Amino acid sequence: MTSQQPQQSVGKRRLSALLILAKMALSDQQVQTQERSMLQEMLDLLFWDIPDKPTPEEIVEQAKGAELESLCQSVELYEDKFFITLRAYTMAYADLEFDQAEEELFNNLIQLFKIQPKDLRLIRETELMMRSSRPKPLDPRVEDLYQKSSFAQQGY
Repeated sequence: MTSQQPQQSVGKRRLSALLILAKMALSDQQVQTQERSMLQEMLDLLFWDIPDKPTPEEIVEQAKGAELESLCQSVELYEDKFFITLRAYTMAYADLEFDQAEEELFNNLIQLFKIQPKDLRLIRETELMMRSSRPKPLDPRVEDLYQKSSFAQQGY
């Protein structure tokens, strides 16, 4: 294995996470301003070390031809799957609606990532809490999952 291969693997995981989120943004056939902002936030988080990173528009275009199942196969850690699913759910609610196409894609994501029922409840509760005008502290499990994820390690 060359030193280039691990870096390519990291880049592929990062890109897959973004493309999954872009697919959620595209599921209702239009990418809203809030969804573009969320994609930019994730670009800044995941591609912090790449000066010539793609734009949200480029990610959206690339997501149009990507297969969800193939993208999900690039994500190995359960903790990463949890956070991508949480972000996808948050993306679905960016326009304050959870329409049928978004629900269908979300359900596919849950199945492909094998999200545990207790974590699915946690995802829904966390998203609802984040939209609340009086947010509560995050559930300790969310913090635990985050600390074990690649996102916390900036190696994603």
